Amino acid sequence: MDDFCPVPFPDGLPTVHLERISLAKLLDSDSAEAAKMFDVCTREGFFYLNLTDHPKGLRMLEAANVACRTGKDTLGTSTMAEKQEYKGREQVGIFDTGSVLEVGKMKLTAHGRVDTSVHSLMRLASRRPSRHSTYALLHNIPAVHIREISLTRKQIPQYELLNKEAGGFQLPPWLAKNEDTWRAAMRDGNTVANIIMGVLERELQVPTGSLTSRHRMTDRSSDFLRVLRYPKFVPGKSLSRPGFPPHRDAVSVAILFTWLGGLQVPANVSTAEADGESEEDWRWVKPLPGHAIVNLGDALQILTNNVLKSRKHRVVKAPGPQAGFDRYSVLLGIRPANETPMRALKSPRIPEYTAEQAKAEVVDAQEWGANSVRKVLSVMEKK
Repeated sequence: MDDFCPVPFPDGLPTVHLERISLAKLLDSDSAEAAKMFDVCTREGFFYLNLTDHPKGLRMLEAANVACRTGKDTLGTSTMAEKQEYKGREQVGIFDTGSVLEVGKMKLTAHGRVDTSVHSLMRLASRRPSRHSTYALLHNIPAVHIREISLTRKQIPQYELLNKEAGGFQLPPWLAKNEDTWRAAMRDGNTVANIIMGVLERELQVPTGSLTSRHRMTDRSSDFLRVLRYPKFVPGKSLSRPGFPPHRDAVSVAILFTWLGGLQVPANVSTAEADGESEEDWRWVKPLPGHAIVNLGDALQILTNNVLKSRKHRVVKAPGPQAGFDRYSVLLGIRPANETPMRALKSPRIPEYTAEQAKAEVVDAQEWGANSVRKVLSVMEKK
C-alpha cells in the first residue's frame, strides 16, 4: 500500500529496538517465544507482532488496510459538515460521542467523561476546525458504537457493533459498506489480545481465565477500533509541538497499525517512569511491514501490581520527507469489562499490596477509564 507510505522512513534517526514476537509461535504454544514475550512485557511493554506467519494475522493486516483506506477516503476529504451529519448513540462509554470534535477543545463533565451535552456539542460543532489542526481528526468504532474527535479520528466501539441489540447502534453510511471488515477486525483483534493475555496468565501463574475472562467480546467494555489521521506538516509552522502528548494508554492491550513514522518512546525504561523528558530522551518507533506494534496499557499494570509494564509514549509529526504527507494509523484498543474491579490478581509472581495500597479505593474499569481520560485531556488542555 505505497500510498500509505509514499516515502521511506529516513535513515540515521535514533530509533528504539523492539523485540519481534511471532503470532504463529504464540498460537503453537512455543515456550521460548512465550518466555521472550513475557520478559518484554515485564520490562518495556512494547513489541512488534509478526502477523505474516498465520492466517489470523494476515486477516488482521488486510482489515487494517481496509480501515486505513476508508479513513483516507473520508477523514481527509469529507467536509466537517458531512461528518457531523452522523450522530451516534447517547454516550455509554468513554469518548463514545459519535460526533466530530477537535481534541484540543473538548470539555469534560464533572464525572470525567467527554461533555456530550447538546449545548457543548453544538458550540464545538459551530467552530470550523483548522485544516491544519495540531491534533488529528478521528472516528471511533466501538466494538460494543462509534466516536469521532479531531486528530482526525474514527472510532468504532466493539460491543455495540458486535451486539446489535445493544442500543440500536448503526454505522454511518460511509462506514457501513465495510461493516463485515470492522466486525472481523475486532473479533481477530480481541482473539489476538486474548492469545497474548493467555500467555501472560501462564507466565504469571494465575488461574486460567484470570485475564481473558475479563476481556470477553460479549461483555460491555470500552473496546474500540480507531482510525486516526494526523495532518501533514505545513511550512511555516513549528514541528516541535507533539501531535499527542506523552501518555500511557488506558487499555489492557493496544494493537497499532501504522505506515509512517510518528510514534516515539523514551530511550530507557527508567526514563519512561519519570516525567519531564527532554527531547534527547525520545526515540522513534520505526514502522515494520507485516507487523503490528503492540503495547500493554495501564490496566494490565494495575491488575498485576506493576509486574507488567505500561510504557509512556507520544505522537509527533512524521520525520523528514514523511512529514509532507497525512499520516494514518489504525488502532485496536482492548479494555477490561466495565464491571471489572481494578485491583491486582493473586499469584506467587505478583507482589502483595503494601498497607498503603490496601487502603486505596477500588473502582471498576469504567470509572477508572473515565478518570484516566480526564488526566490525558487535562494535559492536552494545557498544551
